[in-house]
Amino acid sequence: MKNITKDKVTQIIRHVVQLISFIIYPGLFALCFNSIGVIYQLIITGTASIATLLSPILILAAIIPISIIWGRFFCSYICSFGAMQELFNWLGDILHIKKIQVPKAVDKYLKYLKYVVIAIFFLVWTLQVNIDSYLPWTAFGILTSWNGFSGVLSIGGIMLLLIVIGSLFLDRFFCKYLCPLGGVFRLVTKPRLFKIRKAEGCVNCNSCNKNCPMNVDVSATDSRVKDSECIDCFKCVKSCEPRVLCTPTNQAVNGTVASLSILGLSLVGNVALDSYENVTSSNANVVAVSEANPSSEKSSNDTSSSKNESTSSSTSTGQYKDGTYTGTGSGFRGNTKVTVTVKNGEISSITVDSYEDDSQYFNKAKTSVINSIISSQGIDVSTVSGATFSSNSIIEAVANALDLQFTNNNEQLASSGKGHKKR
Repeated sequence: MKNITKDKVTQIIRHVVQLISFIIYPGLFALCFNSIGVIYQLIITGTASIATLLSPILILAAIIPISIIWGRFFCSYICSFGAMQELFNWLGDILHIKKIQVPKAVDKYLKYLKYVVIAIFFLVWTLQVNIDSYLPWTAFGILTSWNGFSGVLSIGGIMLLLIVIGSLFLDRFFCKYLCPLGGVFRLVTKPRLFKIRKAEGCVNCNSCNKNCPMNVDVSATDSRVKDSECIDCFKCVKSCEPRVLCTPTNQAVNGTVASLSILGLSLVGNVALDSYENVTSSNANVVAVSEANPSSEKSSNDTSSSKNESTSSSTSTGQYKDGTYTGTGSGFRGNTKVTVTVKNGEISSITVDSYEDDSQYFNKAKTSVINSIISSQGIDVSTVSGATFSSNSIIEAVANALDLQFTNNNEQLASSGKGHKKR
């Protein structure tokens, strides 16, 4: 009875952590996977630098190392996309919907579809094609941001609906067969320290296998569950009547702490990154203004100009008129305001004054888009995969400041979900 109570408490704790994660960080799954794409694109385009790599590396550093050590607690505790599938599978049980039984031979090969999905994403990233509106987790992000039901009216929304329907019949079927981040975790968590143990006395009731959402053959395990498809949800332990499956208390506690650490490090990291980038951007703007007009440094810093009103009388040698300009662009949740400084006819710095989008997405777009605009001296730059709305808001704000033509299709993306290539 004591073990049964402990197993029930473990599940309660897991579901509580899932709920907390869903409320405060529902987009962490998408943010983590998109960070891999950002790093890859920065490298192949030759635009990688400490500034551009800081955000995605910080996000992955909060998740991957802990997962390598302790296992896939991210999937069972933190991932809101996985929690959503569990919820609808539970509803399927309540509605007495008959579950689909996938034959072992078929299941084995279907699990390799995750790597096909990963290969497709690397191709998309290489070709610089934006498919955000086709992705189910983009629609999921829109819905969980409580920004209406516009995400449902898209291709990504339709795919999300299919995943929800599929979850009624098959537990975590997206996680098992299609999740690209799950494919990454399966590769990196092979050496994990945490493994569910199996003692002698198994009666081959097959209850553990029936309750495993990832179709791991737990009953065939000798002493420990080594299959890296295991997401440490402990459903097999809870269902084991002979009580031969167990999770040592210290390891279970450490694993739970690991999952909470993932969430905490990600949150703290994004706050720190936001503060760091605001400070460095402001300093860069002060230096740029000072160099543009050294005889009137105080005047340049204290003067706030409106759009297209120059604050410097120096002669322009490039395509823009010297001065400091402000502009506004529309993002996912609201407006983004920037200050653009032009020196010798060229854009010398761009400072984000305010934004209303979620910081984890905005910070992902901020450094890359701004650096690209300054490098190319124009607004015909790529948006950042997974942060399209924020990217477009920054580009529009700069265009607005410099009186350039730019069509922000954020509203169209949110309402219709039509795909488009990166600018």
